[in-house]
Amino acid sequence: MGSSVVHFEIGGPDVKGLIDFYSSVFEWGVFPLADQLYIADPASDEGIQGHLFQITDETDPPNLVIIYIRVDDIHATLEKTENLGGKVLIQPQAIPGNASHFAIFQDPSGNRIGLLQS
Repeated sequence: MGSSVVHFEIGGPDVKGLIDFYSSVFEWGVFPLADQLYIADPASDEGIQGHLFQITDETDPPNLVIIYIRVDDIHATLEKTENLGGKVLIQPQAIPGNASHFAIFQDPSGNRIGLLQS
């Protein structure tokens, strides 16, 4: 069985503008989570939650969309991505207050993809 997309992040230089845009266009509920980080909730049985966030790190692109894919073994998946031309950008890290771990890699085309392991 394949791995599912379970989360997304959308970032840009104007997080308030992102909140206004996505809550208006798609009627998402948007709630603060941390400084410049917001939960985007589609309030649908079919959708997944994500985050909207302010990009402040000048080394990041000015806008960024990352999907997160649930995997059984984050280390083995990162090894596969590297063997197939990907590059690990963020090594596996624990998510505070959660039993899950995440990592981010870059595919051969430069797209950033997140991994989640529960």
